[in-house]
Amino acid sequence: MDDALELRLQVFTDAENIDPSVVPVVRDELNRLALPADRRTDEVLGIFTSHLVNALNRAVRGEPLTVFEAQDVVDAAIAERPDAYDHARELARRAEQALGVDLPDTEVRLLGLHLATI
Repeated sequence: MDDALELRLQVFTDAENIDPSVVPVVRDELNRLALPADRRTDEVLGIFTSHLVNALNRAVRGEPLTVFEAQDVVDAAIAERPDAYDHARELARRAEQALGVDLPDTEVRLLGLHLATI
């Protein structure tokens, strides 16, 4: 990961409003991505990283998760890259094991959208 992505993770680690169990799970997920080193950057992964940290943090805290109205955008991305949705479902299963949270399918689909664009 580049310095900017490491800094993003550090900011979340230091943030008082982020549960301390979340960032290590996100770091593990980032390390699982099959990307060459030159794509493991904040420019490529920053938005996905922030979304994942915040989604898992909201789930851990029992807060409502993302409502995304443009489901047609998600549907199109997943139709084009069904492997991204599969990866997002696997990520959600690992998060459930690590954090005891159950991400709803709407959230998993949004993560799939992010993964489809990486």
